[in-house]
Amino acid sequence: MDASDVVLRAERFAVLRVPPADASVVLASLASRSTGFLNATREDDGLSLVVDVELANALGHLLARAEREPEPYRVITFVPQMPWTVVGFLAKVTALLAAERIPLGAIAAYARDHVFVAERHAQRALERLRGAIRAGSLP
Repeated sequence: MDASDVVLRAERFAVLRVPPADASVVLASLASRSTGFLNATREDDGLSLVVDVELANALGHLLARAEREPEPYRVITFVPQMPWTVVGFLAKVTALLAAERIPLGAIAAYARDHVFVAERHAQRALERLRGAIRAGSLP
């Protein structure tokens, strides 16, 4: 992996939890829109979403009862495709950012991993991860 393989997405993201009763309607609305990066995880206590701030605002009334993190987030993507047999990659990423006191959320997609951090930490997180790659401490 090269330092340029760690990308800070330009979009600003809202992190929300939609009540279970509203989840199906929100998912249907999301499915009918053309979107970029989106993460949705449905659990018994609601639908967790990481969506572009503009899309979250456009959904307006559908998200009226959702809990929302108070600040925008940014998503850092590890571009190389990684098989699901990789062991310890996210553990190293989280340890590096924990040492910098940067909280994060992690998303493992089918072929690549993503971390989301509060916008105020995004640039520092990106620099730390790229530095670790250049130093050889992150594969």
